[in-house]
Amino acid sequence: MVVRPDGQQYQLCPVCGGTGEAYDPGLFFTYAIDFNNVAANGNAQGSALILDKPFRWMFATAKSTGTFVFTVQDAKNKRPFQLVNTSAGQAGVGVQNVNFWGTGQNPFPLPIPYEFAPRDQIQVSVTDTSGAQNTINLNFIGVEIG
Repeated sequence: MVVRPDGQQYQLCPVCGGTGEAYDPGLFFTYAIDFNNVAANGNAQGSALILDKPFRWMFATAKSTGTFVFTVQDAKNKRPFQLVNTSAGQAGVGVQNVNFWGTGQNPFPLPIPYEFAPRDQIQVSVTDTSGAQNTINLNFIGVEIG
C-alpha cells in the first residue's frame, strides 16, 4: 500500500498491484530463424526452441533477398498467429512479408505482446514469392521473464 500525498487515504501500489513483489520487466532477448537459399517459389520450415524462461515476444523484424509469405505458430499451444483466406474463401498459404515484418530501423510492434512458455517452440513456414532463390532472416524480439 502507498500513502497518498494527503497522508490519509491509501491506494494499491501502481507497480506491484499490492502484492509486494518487485517488478521485473525481463531481460532483452532475440530469437532468430534463418532460411538460407530457399528455392524460387519453394518453401521451408524452421523453428526456435525457447530456453528455460518464458519469452514475451514484443517486436518482429526481417531481412530477405526477395519477397515471401509466411505463417507463425506457437508449437505448444498450437496457436497460429494468422489466418489467411483467399478470394475463393479457402485458406491461403500465409501473410505477405511486407504486411507484417518490420526492419532493423523500424521493427513491427505486436499490439499485444505474446508469451511463449519455457521449452516451447516458435514454428515458422515460409514460401518464396520472388521467383528467385531467397535468403530470409526472421527476428522475434522481446524479453525473457524471471
